[in-house]
Amino acid sequence: MAEEKEIVFYSDDKGVRVTSARAIIGSTTYAMANVTSVSLGKIPPKRGGAIWLIVLGIATVVTGLIAQAWAIDLLGLALFSLGVWLAIIAKPKYTVQIGSASGSVQAVTNKDQKYIQSIVNAMNEAFIKRG
Repeated sequence: MAEEKEIVFYSDDKGVRVTSARAIIGSTTYAMANVTSVSLGKIPPKRGGAIWLIVLGIATVVTGLIAQAWAIDLLGLALFSLGVWLAIIAKPKYTVQIGSASGSVQAVTNKDQKYIQSIVNAMNEAFIKRG
C-alpha cells in the first residue's frame, strides 16, 4: 500500500506547521486523526493594575484638594492618566483551542488575531481534507 503524501496547509517561522496528518506547534505534535475540534479563543486583557492606578490617582487628587497641595494633585492626575492609558492599550490575546477525546488545550497564544485565525483555518482545512 502506497503511503499518502502529507499536504502542508500552513507553515511559519515560529514553529507552527499544519499538514493533513498532523499539527506541529513548537515541540508538541497533534495527530489530526485525534483532533475533534479547532476554534479561535479570546482571552480578555488584564486591566486590574490599570484600575488600581485610576483609583489611586483619584484618591491622591482628593487628598491633594483637601490638603490644598497642588503637587499631590499633579501626582494624582499623573497616576490617573497612566491608569487610563494602560487600560486603553491593553489588548486581548487569542488562542488556538484544540479539542480531542482527552480534553481541550490552548495550543498557541498570541495578540495577533489574524495569525491565530490563519492557524485555525489551516487546521480546519486539514480537518476537512482528512475525511
